[in-house]
Amino acid sequence: MAAQGDYVAVHFDRRGAAQDFHKIRHAFAGNGRVHILPRRVKCGWGEWSLVRATLVTLRAAFQRFDAATHFYLISGDCMPIKSAVHIKQSLGENNRDYIENHDFFNGFWINTGIQRDRLIYRHVFNERRQKRLYDLSLALQRKLGLARDIPAGLNVRIGSQWWCLRRSTVQRVLKFTRRNLRIVQFFKTTWIPDEIFFQTLVPRLIPADEIENRPPTLLHFSNYGFPISFYPDHMDFLVGQDAFFARKIGAESPAFLQKLWDLYASDLIPSDVQTNGPDLIADIQTAGRAGRRFGGRFFDPDQSLRPDQHLSVIVTADGDLPAQCTLPNYGFAFAGSDGGAETAAGSGWGDQLAFMDRAARLENPNLVLTVLCAGQSAQHAALFLNPADAGVLPKLAHLRGQMRVIFDAGILDDRASDDAPQFGQLTRQRQNELADIIRQVKCDHNGQVFDVPNNLSRTDARAWILAWLNKTEDKDGLYL
Repeated sequence: MAAQGDYVAVHFDRRGAAQDFHKIRHAFAGNGRVHILPRRVKCGWGEWSLVRATLVTLRAAFQRFDAATHFYLISGDCMPIKSAVHIKQSLGENNRDYIENHDFFNGFWINTGIQRDRLIYRHVFNERRQKRLYDLSLALQRKLGLARDIPAGLNVRIGSQWWCLRRSTVQRVLKFTRRNLRIVQFFKTTWIPDEIFFQTLVPRLIPADEIENRPPTLLHFSNYGFPISFYPDHMDFLVGQDAFFARKIGAESPAFLQKLWDLYASDLIPSDVQTNGPDLIADIQTAGRAGRRFGGRFFDPDQSLRPDQHLSVIVTADGDLPAQCTLPNYGFAFAGSDGGAETAAGSGWGDQLAFMDRAARLENPNLVLTVLCAGQSAQHAALFLNPADAGVLPKLAHLRGQMRVIFDAGILDDRASDDAPQFGQLTRQRQNELADIIRQVKCDHNGQVFDVPNNLSRTDARAWILAWLNKTEDKDGLYL
């Protein structure tokens, strides 16, 4: 990058090996375009340390490189997908800051897990390395009512941590951090502040018409929340996208990396760029690859179960069934802490899904199954489903051949009323909706959907369900 006239400020994580750090410093000693920061910050995922490292690097670059007009934040996993000539020309012609920012409370950025609690409680432990302390601290603050107010007038926004800011914007941000220590102190104990700190400050300091509300780096996350990786066969796709860099780039192919560096050093100006990259990736995530001829590198919903795993889903209002089931089972796993958690008691799987509330589980059933089934040796397990949650079943249509569904006829009885339904009770509207779901599921899982006879007593219905759960093959030797 320096060979193309760029200025580069490098922060080397203090968790990295000291010999590697000294090797890098020695390699660039005397290069006036490259500054290796001697002050290293030990960085941790989701911590303020990531923002602190960014601020340290930003201040050093701002003070050291007077001729720098833009400051582009990238990581070691980023690679250019446009020429330096094109990037500089585009930044010069489009006098804007590139930083994604959405309303924290009304945006789409947070799909699962806590939202407001990221801000109103103090997060001093690392959620990944100190999971028990993190959970205990959060639970204790909730119990003691230690929620804090968001600073008055602060419109918290959220987005990608990868951005490109103009020199004048960087100057304003650094000045703001010096003059508003109270705001900085607030962000220091939020959770995942690298997605909200700059994303909040820049829109506060810069007019909206001077901000390009998107990241200049192409990246996308799987349904697990992890960034996907790009590989050599994505070359044409990457260079055709309306972005300057891409993340993450698989490092297994040196030839691929060299191609990207050669592109950066060229004078290529693309005649046409596409903005459909995220949509294409999302489509692959949702639909998979037709025919399955090639293995998918993107998250594939079909991977929620291993090929050798089978699942029996029992849609029932009978909360006592899981305890009587001898087959390995996950209880009423879709009942979160805000809706019938007592039905999952004793199932032993509550801790694994503690990071997802009921709404998140219903929205992401494949992730629920992945968490439950990953690493389990049992090839056949059972999952119980509250009738009110049966809407997740159409989202599992891809498990055809690996899943059978048992509908307990007792869920469609005269106990339903127009009042708010209790567990096992449905309004007339919900009964109609459930009937539609049953028809769709029977179509999706032809031959693998069974109805409990509606003329059985509750005791006999339980016995019927438990007997069916122990069946693994039908008369033709096919999996039921």
